[in-house]
Amino acid sequence: MATLDQKQFLERLKSETEEILAFAYMLSEQPTEKLTEQPTPNQWSVAECLEHMNAATELYLDQIEPKMITHLKPSGTTFFKRGFFASYSTKSLKPSAEGKIKSKMKTMKIFQPISEQNVKSVLDRFVNNQHRVLRVLHDLDGKDLRSFKLTTALGKILKFYVGEALEFAIAHNQRHVLQARRVLEQMDNKVFNK
Repeated sequence: MATLDQKQFLERLKSETEEILAFAYMLSEQPTEKLTEQPTPNQWSVAECLEHMNAATELYLDQIEPKMITHLKPSGTTFFKRGFFASYSTKSLKPSAEGKIKSKMKTMKIFQPISEQNVKSVLDRFVNNQHRVLRVLHDLDGKDLRSFKLTTALGKILKFYVGEALEFAIAHNQRHVLQARRVLEQMDNKVFNK
């Protein structure tokens, strides 16, 4: 198990979430067509990336927020121990410092984005979810990040502690923000090359 300084761990997750939020605000300045168009028929649009992130983030937030009221305990230590599988799963999702995706993963059917969507609504929901993540991270200061477990997308087969689940969800978002950035670049090149 990886042992981390809890305060530094939470600060890193807050900083990463703020970067994701800044990306969302930048998207609000883009034309709708740029966010909804797919660069190729097999690629997601930016809006589809956002919708996918919304579904995955909400899987965890919708479990965390109610449990924080009744299950959250004060931390008896300044350290947080991650389990092997949570650490491995997060590491395989998170883009490298050079902006590379380490491993390809197939999207589960329940997380497949819907093509026809209201972009403003999807983007507003995405921004709201990032604010929810920041509130949860703030509320976890001084609390036991292993207070309770959450069901992952794999169901009851695999559960993560609350701290692990948040790190996993944020790494997942970073992966798809990188994907959305690449889609924007492709769209810019497409317009430029016309």
